[in-house]
Amino acid sequence: MLSMQTLRIGRIEFSEREIVTFVNGLYGFPELTRFVLLPSESKFRWLQSVDDASIAFQVVDPSIVVENFAVNLDPGDDMILVICTIGLGQKTANLRAPLFIDVKNKTGKQVILTTTNYTTRHTIPEKKSPMQIINYRGGYIWENIVTGVVCARMNDYAYIVECKSILSAKRLITKYVKKLAANIGV
Repeated sequence: MLSMQTLRIGRIEFSEREIVTFVNGLYGFPELTRFVLLPSESKFRWLQSVDDASIAFQVVDPSIVVENFAVNLDPGDDMILVICTIGLGQKTANLRAPLFIDVKNKTGKQVILTTTNYTTRHTIPEKKSPMQIINYRGGYIWENIVTGVVCARMNDYAYIVECKSILSAKRLITKYVKKLAANIGV
């Protein structure tokens, strides 16, 4: 097992067989040829340079960014990823220069697509959560926008109550806060 202290992720451990070699490096980083693709529970993963601990790229499957991402694969290339830029309020992906990875042989290449409308800064769409959470007078109200179910929770120790609407949840929390204040003599 190999180990390294990275700038963005901290200490990572990986085996030699997990290293993906990009013979020509990545555009802008031709001297960096060895990377490890770190697992993640998120849709975004880290492509960490083994040659320089301060360099890591967030990558994502391009189908997360656009439906039907269409490119021609070479035989053996069985994974496509795109490099992402995640800044304040905006997430973009470089669909113009995807990464093609042969998982079996642990080799990769970055290819600039010349006959495409894909851009280097394609906005990654936000998937809207079906859940709306409201902080109200020390309590919390959850509304599932899809099902219409509304629940209220008064504090960390109270139970969750299903309500008919956000207004009824606010009334319940207000009633609970007043009762709590009366019990402690506020």
